[in-house]
Amino acid sequence: MLAKKLRPIGNSIGIIVPKQLLDLTGADENTVYRFELQGEDIVLKKVSTEELREYARKKSRSLLKKQSSVFKKLAE
Repeated sequence: MLAKKLRPIGNSIGIIVPKQLLDLTGADENTVYRFELQGEDIVLKKVSTEELREYARKKSRSLLKKQSSVFKKLAE
């Protein structure tokens, strides 16, 4: 078992993940994770490139819909 204590990092609290653990998962500083709650546990799950693309597509569509009048004015 690997146990780590939460510690202050700027205005937040975080956990430093040991490089050996990152190496085992193939993760690096560019890897994106999502947080999931399972009872009182926080679980980190790696986010795939396709999931990130789909998230960006959804956010783009939402922005275009909400700000359509602004984009129309800019296009004039």
